[in-house]
Amino acid sequence: MTCRYEKTDWRDVLYTSVRNTVGGVADAAQFLQNRRGRTMHKETLRAKLRGLEGESVSVEIADLLTEWMEEKNREDATDWIKALASGHGLVSVEVDGADDEAEPETEIFGLCTKSMELTALWGKLSGLLIDAIKDEVISATASDQIVAQIDEEMRALSNLRRNVLATSRLGQPALA
Repeated sequence: MTCRYEKTDWRDVLYTSVRNTVGGVADAAQFLQNRRGRTMHKETLRAKLRGLEGESVSVEIADLLTEWMEEKNREDATDWIKALASGHGLVSVEVDGADDEAEPETEIFGLCTKSMELTALWGKLSGLLIDAIKDEVISATASDQIVAQIDEEMRALSNLRRNVLATSRLGQPALA
């Protein structure tokens, strides 16, 4: 039987990310064993990640798995944190790092670019919503797509916020 893993359940997101990382669950279990100095069999880790009866993932293990995935350059290493936050009515958004050497003109250009990107993203979100509600029901697949689009827009808004603050610290005059 094939399990369907939800993009909105933090445990499913973590398990999927670990499975899709080079080396998978076996390599992750070995990493945990090396870091914690305690034996962790791959099937024990798999049971914890799947939330089988009596099994659970501690924050320490989830954090170490995130570190392991980041070392392997997984872009989805922190997606489980976003899903966990979302499940509690919170939002976790990645923000691009600030450029400490930014020139005023670069930051002003960044503001304009981010504004245009947001306009394009809003159009995509509107399209997803229109498609999803045609039959007056939002499916799990459509929900996943809409939530992913909203998350992308929140990241873009957070980056715009960072650019605005960076520009104000540079003492830039307001755009004409």
